[in-house]
Amino acid sequence: EYIPSKEYDLAWCCEFVEHVEEKYINNYMKTIDVRKTVAMTHAVPGQHGYNHVNEQLPEYWINVFSKYNFKYEEEYSLNLRKLLLDKKGNPLKNGKWVRNSLMIFSHRLQLKQLREILLYHPLQLFLLNTVHRDL
Repeated sequence: EYIPSKEYDLAWCCEFVEHVEEKYINNYMKTIDVRKTVAMTHAVPGQHGYNHVNEQLPEYWINVFSKYNFKYEEEYSLNLRKLLLDKKGNPLKNGKWVRNSLMIFSHRLQLKQLREILLYHPLQLFLLNTVHRDL
């Protein structure tokens, strides 16, 4: 188990949790627990990727994170997903998993601070640069 020695503003957890058996969730949650905000994506049931052992619906992850004092930030999650749509609201060709399952969780953080992180943190730019290399 790894527990960082200091707290961080943001953890980016992309397509990882479905590769870890449920009985080991506590191991990585101890690492994530020192983050103020978590942005994560996950595989949904039926996605059938390589070594997927824990494909779950969003409600499952909301419940898991709530046990570690994280709150699901639905508005921020949905707004960030909208970045992966074109001007007409159609899905862009890349970023399917992010667009379908991006979830934002806040931990020990006031809503005002979360707004500031999402406004000034390069997460939006990171998503666009990673998923839309042609922009």
